[in-house]
Amino acid sequence: MNIRMTAVLTATALTLGACASPNVAATYRPIVDINDRTLYEADLAECRQLAFEEVQGSDNRAARLGFISTVFGGLVGLAIGADIGNTTAAIAGAAIGSAVGASASASNREAEVDYYRAEVIAGCMEGRGYRVLG
Repeated sequence: MNIRMTAVLTATALTLGACASPNVAATYRPIVDINDRTLYEADLAECRQLAFEEVQGSDNRAARLGFISTVFGGLVGLAIGADIGNTTAAIAGAAIGSAVGASASASNREAEVDYYRAEVIAGCMEGRGYRVLG
C-alpha cells in the first residue's frame, strides 16, 4: 500500500473518531414554565447530580455492540485493504477499520447514555414541581 493511501485511510479513521458528541447532559437545561426561579438552579444541580450517579456509561450490551462494531470494522478494512493491494495493505486496512468501528461504537453508546441522563434530569425536575416543556 502506498503512503498516500495510508494517509487517506488514517485521516478518515481519525475524522470519524473525532465525531463523538460532547456531554450534553452536563449542560442540559430543561425549558420550564415557572414564575419563581429562586430554587431552579439548586434543583437543577441536584437533578443533574442524580442523573450522573444513577445512569452508568457502560453495560454488557454496550460491550457486545462494541465488540461487534470492532470486528465488523476490521473485516471491512481487511476487504478494502486486500482489494487495494497486498498483505500489508490488508493488515493496515483491518487495523484502521477496527479502530473506526470501536470509535463509532463508543460514540454511539455515550450519546445514548447522555440522552437518557437528560431524560432523568427532566423527570427529576418534573418531580420537583416544574412543568418541563422541553
